[in-house]
Amino acid sequence: MTALFFLAPVDVSEPIRFADRYSTAAFVPQYMLLFIAMIALACADIAMSTWRHGRRHGGNVRLRLSVRLVSAAAVFGFAYCLFKAA
Repeated sequence: MTALFFLAPVDVSEPIRFADRYSTAAFVPQYMLLFIAMIALACADIAMSTWRHGRRHGGNVRLRLSVRLVSAAAVFGFAYCLFKAA
């Protein structure tokens, strides 16, 4: 990712129209897809591990609920990554 980041010909930071301006530039789409894939992998791992650990805390309802909420947030993050990649 570091190599793709430095090889991309992004000379001006333009946050509002970045995708319109640089979507066809060399190395930018590859970097973006690799970045989204890594974020999706992290979200999937967080969702699965927190869902698994949320079932283990039988006595503490608040802890179980909070861990399950983190899992739900990670699922939404994973869905966002799928949407962004499409």
